[in-house]
Amino acid sequence: MTLTEEYLLLQKLTELSADKARFGALPKPAEKVPAENPACGDSLNLYILLDKAENKILKVHYDGEGCALSRAAAALLTKHLEGKSLSEAKTITPGTLYDLIGVQIAPARANCALLPYGALESYLKNYV
Repeated sequence: MTLTEEYLLLQKLTELSADKARFGALPKPAEKVPAENPACGDSLNLYILLDKAENKILKVHYDGEGCALSRAAAALLTKHLEGKSLSEAKTITPGTLYDLIGVQIAPARANCALLPYGALESYLKNYV
């Protein structure tokens, strides 16, 4: 990766991680789903509000502490999930999140990028 590419990556992640449109807890009946990356100390919560009658995700927010990459991934995933059915949410893969991020992620940073995906996976397994 050239210095220019690294700069553009850093600029994009900084902009995305600063997006606070979906940052902050949602009140009950939203489910709070925690996720942690013990390797680096990042932690976040997804808050998912589901219309159970329609099996549709109405709102998704996040909060927590983490690097720019985990915060950017959380901002992108929460935006992507809103309005999706549970069936659609179940089709989301790590590749989906990498596509949303839009830049190549080094293997050493994969856990950071996939932290919100881990929370989504937990929600789909344990809360639905």
